[in-house]
Amino acid sequence: MAEQAIRRERSKIMSTRFAPILTFAHIIISIHIFMLLSPVCLGSPDEAVGITSRVIEGNVIEVEGAGTVMLADIECQDLGTLQRQAARLFAADWLERNAVHLDIDDWRGTDSYGRLLAVVYIEQLNGTLLNFNKMMVEMGHACIQDSGDNEFSPADWWGGGQIPARVCIKGQMLPKAAPSPVTCGGPYIGSMKPGKFRKFHYPTCRYAKRIKPADQVVFNNAAEARAYGFIPCMICHPL
Repeated sequence: MAEQAIRRERSKIMSTRFAPILTFAHIIISIHIFMLLSPVCLGSPDEAVGITSRVIEGNVIEVEGAGTVMLADIECQDLGTLQRQAARLFAADWLERNAVHLDIDDWRGTDSYGRLLAVVYIEQLNGTLLNFNKMMVEMGHACIQDSGDNEFSPADWWGGGQIPARVCIKGQMLPKAAPSPVTCGGPYIGSMKPGKFRKFHYPTCRYAKRIKPADQVVFNNAAEARAYGFIPCMICHPL
């Protein structure tokens, strides 16, 4: 009996001594399980990663685990009907069922409709992140509309603290350069319509001439075209 009593007492002492350690271990395990199961993984206080479940508009998406996200400081809603539809299709082609990285506004967090305000990034094959808000503007699907009530400054997207003159600001479409008769060095013509392979062409290429004016996007050089996922046409072989 005395030996059993000593064992019980020793067991109480051990459980009391290691209880904080066991509790801390349980907390750590719970956190790891939450991170593995959660569809949105927090990378820092103002960033998240999730899968785009739906594109509502060119600048409004739904991300699993995060909810509705408004692309900060760009505007598609005031564009004409065809342009608005093209913007949504373009965003859907790039984002739906793909992972996006969100830089969420630290000032307000959400807009008046409860949508997260964020700059959305997509990951390229080389692992670098591409600013999709900027991409929408550069491709002529959105205009800059700097509300000034969030942490973001669109001028910083291009570096140098200045928005290029070619970029539309509030309510005007991105101007498109007229096709040039030159056959080397650019500009190059591509189509904004979604497709498995996006190609860029010389303006004189017969396939470039088939692109409707409303669907045209103009690149200054081949590097710019490639940066947005376009590949050279196999017919005209742009440099």
